Amino acid sequence: MRKLIFKKVFKRDFVRNIFTLLSGTVLAQAITLGMLPIVTRIYSPEEYGVFTIFVSVSSMVAIISTGRYEIAILLPKKERHVYNLVFLSFIILISITLIVAMGTSVVDLISDLLSNVDFSELFYLLPFTVFSYGCYQILFFIKNREKKYKQMAISRMNQSLVNGVSSVLLGLIGLGATGLVIGYTLSFFIPAMYLFINKEKSFMRGLKKEVSKLLIKRNLIKYREMPIYNSLHAFLDMAMINVTLLIISYSFGAGVVAFYGFTIRVLKAPLGLIGFSISRVYNQRASEKINQGENITSLLLNIVTKLSMVAAPIFICISIFGSEIFSFIFGIEWAEAGVYAQILSPWLFFNFIGSPIAQTFVLLQKQKQAFYYSAVQTSVFLGAVFVSSFTSEILFMLKVISFVGSLLTIIFGMWIYSITLNNNNNNR
Repeated sequence: MRKLIFKKVFKRDFVRNIFTLLSGTVLAQAITLGMLPIVTRIYSPEEYGVFTIFVSVSSMVAIISTGRYEIAILLPKKERHVYNLVFLSFIILISITLIVAMGTSVVDLISDLLSNVDFSELFYLLPFTVFSYGCYQILFFIKNREKKYKQMAISRMNQSLVNGVSSVLLGLIGLGATGLVIGYTLSFFIPAMYLFINKEKSFMRGLKKEVSKLLIKRNLIKYREMPIYNSLHAFLDMAMINVTLLIISYSFGAGVVAFYGFTIRVLKAPLGLIGFSISRVYNQRASEKINQGENITSLLLNIVTKLSMVAAPIFICISIFGSEIFSFIFGIEWAEAGVYAQILSPWLFFNFIGSPIAQTFVLLQKQKQAFYYSAVQTSVFLGAVFVSSFTSEILFMLKVISFVGSLLTIIFGMWIYSITLNNNNNNR
């Protein structure tokens, strides 16, 4: 009887697809986390701090490098519009990459803002990083629409493996922060090549046949809220994270940035893996339901409830024993990062359970409202961080970040829930 019940549950598309995505990435993530104790013994906190700054700068550009049109790939009912959205996304990506490549004049300004962090020697990798990230995003959303969850899972596995292995190997030959940056860049480029190589010939034929200036223009206009509101929204979200890093770097130096960035990475990596996999399936499933005029509130609540049950015990443990855990696993030099983890665990808990449903506003075409919220959220958050930096106490600043971040994330989650209710009422 139990076997029959298990088979019935597992055969449900939603659950099966989540497990498919998870199965290909759990091993890779475990290997990556297993390599972190090696990485922390190869790279100094200062080198990791420089790498963290590079990631913060590159991610703010990369997140808008496609105009966010790749997210719209999930939305059209007709495939010909998908082909034109893909082509449009690549046009924007190439344009942004060329602009970044010509922007070397800002290197000195960035270095000055980062409290004498030597960033200039890494800047030549920035265009390649942005382009690799954009390619991976576009190809990944194509696979998401096609329900190619196995290939998506393999690409995630490749991403984790490439990043972990290359960071260790390049660190052993003494490349310092450059080794971390190259590993990070390759973690997007190689999985993107894998997804491209495994593209069906029919899709490539359709891309050649269906792309036209007229349809590109129509989709450019139809989904104009993506670059106008969604891109700005995504940029503001990244700014909230990365400007915080810049403030910390300016106030406390690259070493403190390393502890902060490392804490975020370690706590988000394993649980973020689960959240990422669920979000891909949720977005695809929710998109189908919305197109069919069905209710998605129950789907949303189901996701949040289950993620809360998984994450709560883990974050409670970290909030109590964070310093001891980090010191034991990563070395005594990184014990301070464990203290940061204890303080930030409430914020990261709410962030984790809310991240899979965060793009619901895109599916319900509420980009404008979400942008307004994000503008207020970013202003409040960065204002609190900036004011707290004058105390010259990093632990006090972290407490402010955790409290304000938790409160804003809860409010955003409540708004997402409310728009699903309104959409359900409109469909009746």
